[in-house]
Amino acid sequence: GTYSISRVPVSRYEFVADTWKLADDNTANIYTTRKHTEQNQTMTGREPAITNVEIPQGKTALIHYYDKVGYYDKFSQVDEKINKFYTLDAYKANKTIKGIRVEDYKVDAPSTGNDKDTLNSGTLTTMSLQTSPRFNAYYIYADGTEAKITGTDIAKLNFTYVAGTGDKENFANDFSYDSTNKKIQVNSYSTYKDGVYTLKATYDGKFSANFDIVFERN
Repeated sequence: GTYSISRVPVSRYEFVADTWKLADDNTANIYTTRKHTEQNQTMTGREPAITNVEIPQGKTALIHYYDKVGYYDKFSQVDEKINKFYTLDAYKANKTIKGIRVEDYKVDAPSTGNDKDTLNSGTLTTMSLQTSPRFNAYYIYADGTEAKITGTDIAKLNFTYVAGTGDKENFANDFSYDSTNKKIQVNSYSTYKDGVYTLKATYDGKFSANFDIVFERN
């Protein structure tokens, strides 16, 4: 995403310079032309402007504000502002969600049983994705860590078909998702047996990821 980084104005200090660089770079980009009286400096929309600091995937940008003490009388020396980002639930309050990841789902049919996908009158029905040992979806946090989506949170997932080159055109009509029982269904299964099709999982209307559903194929 896009982030705007600002300093909290503190009256005791005056601006000296701003720098930024990627963590593994040797040379920093230094900005020293800002007026000392300017307050609430931000890394965007200023002169000289850093309108876009592109941070490649997996990289870290280091941004520093340098100041000097300008006043020694009874002004505040420190201030604090707590940044709050979007979180899904209170128990994840210290984690910022930036996306989801879903592993490919390998169909287990035509086996039968409580923990198996089923094939009945030509219609494939996966077991409930809330309890399936073969369905794995994960939150991706801003710090790079992941946590598995489980239980009632899986109920917030919705699934749609993503058309691909070479797919049989009827799959769009034969595919459906039973949101009540949390099961994927495919009619006329023999038509698609041994195939691979791409689905899109969307979590709570906010995050999405593509994954493959694999039909009896190694």
